[in-house]
Amino acid sequence: MKHMIKKVRNLKQGQSLVEVALFIPVALIIIAGVVEIGQWLVTQNRVVTAARASTRFGANGGNDENMAIVALNTVTETLPLEADRWDIYSIRGEVNEQGTGFVGAANDITFEHIYGNSNTTFAQELAANTIDVQARLRTDILESLQRQEDGTLVTESAQGIQFVGTYAVFEAESIIGMDYFVEDVYSVRDLAVMRTYPSTDASNGCSAFPIAVEWQRSVDDDLSGANTFPLPADFSYPTSNEPTLLDFPNHIPDVPFDQAPPGTIYRIWDGGGPGNFGWLYWNTDVNGASDVAGSLAWPGNSIDYVNGPNGNPGPNSAATSAGFSHKVWGYIEPNSDEFPADTSMQTGDWVSGRTGAINSSAVNDALEDHIDNERILRLPIWEVSSGSGNNVEYTILSFGLFRLHGFNLTGGQQWILAEFIGLDDSCGQSTANNLP
Repeated sequence: MKHMIKKVRNLKQGQSLVEVALFIPVALIIIAGVVEIGQWLVTQNRVVTAARASTRFGANGGNDENMAIVALNTVTETLPLEADRWDIYSIRGEVNEQGTGFVGAANDITFEHIYGNSNTTFAQELAANTIDVQARLRTDILESLQRQEDGTLVTESAQGIQFVGTYAVFEAESIIGMDYFVEDVYSVRDLAVMRTYPSTDASNGCSAFPIAVEWQRSVDDDLSGANTFPLPADFSYPTSNEPTLLDFPNHIPDVPFDQAPPGTIYRIWDGGGPGNFGWLYWNTDVNGASDVAGSLAWPGNSIDYVNGPNGNPGPNSAATSAGFSHKVWGYIEPNSDEFPADTSMQTGDWVSGRTGAINSSAVNDALEDHIDNERILRLPIWEVSSGSGNNVEYTILSFGLFRLHGFNLTGGQQWILAEFIGLDDSCGQSTANNLP
């Protein structure tokens, strides 16, 4: 009897081991599926955010090149930015008066490839069958403009609408190597379409960084002159593989911004003299060195009116003048006679600043981060200033797009080395009428 009981127990134990052995692969597949779905949802959310940010920028007057920059800036440090992994398209057009199609003899829209190497599955589909793919996009665009909050489609709501859109495609990779089984899932796509709202206040949607660059000329080829490219020993960052002028084959020497092609290099000195730069703070309630460092950090806070320093305490003079009940980081024009004070930073406006050294670790860290990530920053360009020291104010002549390549913030002569990408009039400002 004891022998039979022992035999039954052994059989049950063996059965349990078999059940566990059968269950473990199933459980692993389920867990892997949950992980992959979670990863896909996170990636999808980031691509959606990128497409919407790009479209919102375009709806406020942004051009195609900067729409691509805005899209990529929203996923910096969260998704790879390699051009082989992305294809981003800008879409523009106008709906006809009936709300049933698009203006133009061919019922057409503009569909421009603004970023990527056309390596995504969508780009391959587009190349293989352009007519059908664009027809599907036209249908999706029109329906998105006709769709009401309850999901119904109403043609009247789209009549005569001018619109801008972004179609963003990102090729994700399986984090546990399941691409072979679920390949199509990892082509993450989103279409965002918005009506355009032309406005003189369009710069409310365009952030800037707190370095005011005076209108100046690019570095020249005379190594004995004052306006020269720095030597490797002159850099405090980077500390190895310092750039040389040969790294910038498109550079044009000794030209002002309005004559400079992308890739022209400027050595911007700190101070109050010609060609210098000044540190900025966006309103007089946030005017310390730590505030400048905070505004330098990505993604910038010149349009942040929700948050403020020290837990958003009660307002000081600047916040009160703009009608806020707490301190804010965002731009408020100084010495405004109007209420509420101007919070839209545009050409012709004044902005508060300070001259002299700011060499804190936070400032250095922010500049190094921009350099390492090869970001393009939107900086105010000035020609006229008032006051000095911590009371200086600059009048904004234009905005420029720059990529930083190095700096030295130590010693008596401090400078930032910047690659000029172009003058920026994509945020509602007219640049041409302001140039010297």
